[in-house]
Amino acid sequence: MATIPQIRTRLLEVFPERQADVLAHVVVESHDDLVTQADLHKLTGVVSDLASVVTDLAESQKELAEAQKRTEDRVEELAEAQRGTELAVADLAKQVGGLANSLGGAA
Repeated sequence: MATIPQIRTRLLEVFPERQADVLAHVVVESHDDLVTQADLHKLTGVVSDLASVVTDLAESQKELAEAQKRTEDRVEELAEAQRGTELAVADLAKQVGGLANSLGGAA
């Protein structure tokens, strides 16, 4: 990029001094504000990396949701088994009570 004095010198060929000064500064400031090809390439890489991370996170979230569903299903199975165990224990308690009554009454 040319310097302000270099640009000013070229502009003085066709513009008055005041206009050449202002235009030279505007050109340099505008150039400094431009996004370079390298900046754009870096940004493209960052966006690509972020997209990959988001994809990985979505997959992990899906796997966690599936694992949670399996856990919930297993907890329900265990709850059902617990209810069955409670009924069996209650039935066993009745049988033991009946047996105790039978033995106690015979003694």
